[in-house]
Amino acid sequence: MSRYKVWFVDDLPANRKRFEQEHGDDFRVKTFTSPDEVLDAIRKHGAPDALLCDIYFYDSVAEAEQIEKKVNEEAQRLRQVGETIQANREEAQKGIPLIEEVVKSKGYSKKPFPVYAYTSKGPYLLQGPAFDRIAKSGARWLLKGKYPPGTERWVIDRDIRELREGRSQRACWRYLWIILSGTGILGWLIGKSFEMILSST
Repeated sequence: MSRYKVWFVDDLPANRKRFEQEHGDDFRVKTFTSPDEVLDAIRKHGAPDALLCDIYFYDSVAEAEQIEKKVNEEAQRLRQVGETIQANREEAQKGIPLIEEVVKSKGYSKKPFPVYAYTSKGPYLLQGPAFDRIAKSGARWLLKGKYPPGTERWVIDRDIRELREGRSQRACWRYLWIILSGTGILGWLIGKSFEMILSST
């Protein structure tokens, strides 16, 4: 597995330690306690391959831990609500098999297109296996009712363009490689490159 440089910023020591334990064998993990530290590190050393950023930062670890405890208690209450309404029955989660099938089956469309888990209840009520299935499918999350319509349009438009441009660029490079190697132009270019290198030494 490639050892990508992955940074994580969170004000709680327990969260940083857990992240290092869970991902330190697979990535070159570096953790930070504040957004300012991250910006400083990017200015000094360049950007990582991935940045995971907590949203909420508080003035002290004690305050952060107290708030985290309250949030966890509320999350537990919501999980109990989910059990009451049977939100984790597979029969109630018909959108997940649809997402998996559409993402897995490239034959539905010749053009790539983004698939979203578009939900307002999901982040609060879905648990383990359901979340895992959505993540493994490669679908993207778009939280229903969290953004104004203009922002949703912008996200959807951006994702469509990125997928199509990425695919068309890969296709262009593949066809260029086939043409160059098939016509002998590639060998000529490599030979010319070596000539230039040798003449400059």
